[in-house]
Order: sequence, then structure tokens, then C-alpha cells
Amino acid sequence: MIEVHEPRPFTLSDYGLSRGRLSSWYMKRYRDRYFARVENQADVVVTLTPGDAHEWRKAKRVQVIPNFTVMPIEKLSDGTEKRVIAVGRLEWVKGYDRLLDAWKIVSAKHPDWHLDIFGSGTMENELKSQQRELQLEDSLTIHPATSKINIEYSNSSIYVGASHFEGFPLVLLEAMQVGLPCIAFDCPFGPSAIIADGKNGFLVKNGDIEGLALKISTLIEDSDLRMRFSQAALETSKRYAVDKVMSQWHSLFKELSAETK
Repeated sequence: MIEVHEPRPFTLSDYGLSRGRLSSWYMKRYRDRYFARVENQADVVVTLTPGDAHEWRKAKRVQVIPNFTVMPIEKLSDGTEKRVIAVGRLEWVKGYDRLLDAWKIVSAKHPDWHLDIFGSGTMENELKSQQRELQLEDSLTIHPATSKINIEYSNSSIYVGASHFEGFPLVLLEAMQVGLPCIAFDCPFGPSAIIADGKNGFLVKNGDIEGLALKISTLIEDSDLRMRFSQAALETSKRYAVDKVMSQWHSLFKELSAETK
């Protein structure tokens, strides 16, 4: 059995496949050969999302089992804070440069709202330089990663993600657990597995900066819509409770054990 945590087309991307480094051809060749062996030999490939499951369709069997989170919930968001939050590594894959470009548009219309980003990574200086160039010092703060992120979620009203690709973005699930409506680029493959567009949040065409800014502004301007999305987000998060996810693993192991007898 193989458990897959990254989307198949983007595995090893952080090591150069998406950024044009000289070694990318060799990495892609290694990746493709390794995955071909997995498809031929594994009894089952477990993926996090239906989108990635399709990438493994040549395997003997593919099972989708999502992640869960054990983040403690101390309080829910009441949706009244004029604060948008984003969480994750400060790396290219998370697309924070795209988020800053979108926030430039949003902050011009809603200067009383603030974007708080929590994370650490190699792009920190680059992003802070972009922040200065866009003159966002008063409406945006880049914070270091924190062990109290549950509190930061609950003190916000909207979650936004701008990743180029995702496996299964736990940050979306964490945000929904405290009642945050979520907005994200519809990148492969994770966000669409969690966000139901127009019900608990918004999915935006991947890379559409103006579209992302528009959806953020829509939720800022419509408090009733924020509250409807908030309630739907709480309901969505219940599908990923620990006992429900672990029951899927239990059923899979039981089936595999029966097949070997």
C-alpha cells in the first residue's frame, strides 16, 4: 500500500520541477519511473483528493481518504473582525506574491480591513520587499509561524489561499473548524475537495488576481453572506472529524486483510 501526500504531477516541485532548474529533467524522469513501479506493484494507492486519485487511475486500486486535524478549538469566529488571514510556508508554491497583488486591489477599496499572514520560509524577505513596493505596510502584516494559530483563526473573519498547487490543505479545514468562509485559487487539487464554491466559500480561477480580489471584496461587503458561508464551513468541517476519517482507514485495512486470507 502506498499513501500519497502530494499531488502526483507536482511531487518534487519544491526541488526544481516548477522553477526550471537544471536538474528538473532528471527529477521528472526519476519521478515518472518510480510512479510507474508503484502503479504496477502496489495493492492500493491512497490519495487525499479525488483529483489526485485520477492521476493514479492505472493502479490496481485507488482509495481517497482525506486528512484530519486535531487543532484545539477554543472559540469560533463571530465574523465581525475586519481581518483576513492566510497561513502557510513562505515559499513559492503558496503563491503569497499573488495574494499581495490581490490585496493591493482590495485595500484600495477597503482600507479599514487588514490582511495577516502567518508563516516562515525562504521568501520572507522577497515578500516584505513586495509589500513595501505595493505600499501595503498599513494594511498587511507578515507574522512568524505561531503555535497559537487557532486563536488567530478565531480572531479573523475570512481565510484566503493563493497556492499554485496543494495536496490537501489542512489550513482550509482548520479555518472552517472555527467558522471561517474560505477563498482560494482553484489549483490542483486540494481546495476544490474542501471548498464548495458559492456555499462555504469561493473558488477562483487559478492565477486570476483580479478575480481573487473581487471575491475577497464580496465577502468583506456582505456580512450576511459571510455568516451563511460560516455556518456551511462548520458543517463541512464535520466531515473530516477524526473518527470519520479513521473509520475509512479501518475499513480499508479490514478489506485488505480479508483479501490476503
